[in-house]
Amino acid sequence: MQTRKLEHLMALIEMRNFRKASDAVHLSQPALSRSLRTLELELDVDLFDRSHGDLTPNEFGRAVYEHARRIQFELRELDRTVRRMKGLEEGELRVGLGPMVAALLLPGVLVELVTKYPKLRIIVNIASGKANLQMLKEDRLDVAVFDTRVVEARDDVTIEELPQHRFGFVVRPGHPLLATGRNAFLADFKDYPLGAPTLPPPLMSSARQAGLDQLQTVTCDDIATLLRLAAASDLVALVSLPVAASHILAGTLAELPIELPFDTQSHIGFMHVAARTLGPAASLFLDLIRTRLGELAVVGRAPTDSTRWGAIRALANPCTSINKTRMHWLECFNRMTDPALG
Repeated sequence: MQTRKLEHLMALIEMRNFRKASDAVHLSQPALSRSLRTLELELDVDLFDRSHGDLTPNEFGRAVYEHARRIQFELRELDRTVRRMKGLEEGELRVGLGPMVAALLLPGVLVELVTKYPKLRIIVNIASGKANLQMLKEDRLDVAVFDTRVVEARDDVTIEELPQHRFGFVVRPGHPLLATGRNAFLADFKDYPLGAPTLPPPLMSSARQAGLDQLQTVTCDDIATLLRLAAASDLVALVSLPVAASHILAGTLAELPIELPFDTQSHIGFMHVAARTLGPAASLFLDLIRTRLGELAVVGRAPTDSTRWGAIRALANPCTSINKTRMHWLECFNRMTDPALG
């Protein structure tokens, strides 16, 4: 049986019009009719109900149509896999990343990819997890890395949980919340703007349960802009702390010690459509992401409250020697920016 005949069957059933189906498969109407009749003879069944002068698929026709759709999908996957296996030099990688993941990992990973594989075509989409998930399901992305808490069981994607990293709140060194000398609480934020990227619903729900109906006043998926806002105003920014490492090290931002009623670890996962096999480029990308996050999970451990407040006092006093917390962020920043340390 020729798969071309199955394409002819699918075209007629989907378009419900002989002329449109003929145009779609680039055949004359008599040629399309002969192709379908040959398919029926091969299967030894009628596929259409012709009793009323139209071509409505019968029970056999509907069953063959469903199998034909799956066969066409597998053929496309076969072609995709073979093309990708020809080598990274000829491949294309379409990646979706959440804002925090992009700020945390994208520069280092891209440097390694474009250095080793200069002909690999890379398309990067930075968006919320919900938007990336939709693009993944629509076959507009090969893989995506974002917060897994936006994915539901029915989404039919394969998820690999990745090493976690810590997020928290950062402010400018002279921020009033740092002057209290104690850990902050979410209730303290009511008098200050709070900026964050698009957050997963479970995190928003946790904030509401803690009594903060509106967690953020500024929603911005550009993490660099959030950090600049925090450094130049009283805005409190919720970000991945390793992303803010260079700013904390430079003394333009400080981590705000705070008592939080919810988890402060990331829930990052590597995702692709369940029915799809990863090609060489996607597999390499996963390896790089996994390695980078593993490094940051080690160096991104939370410092104690005493070292946090020591860092804040050091920021206020330029003559104070570098303390343990600054060394912590220095190590984190170096591992982010120097691939040789990985």
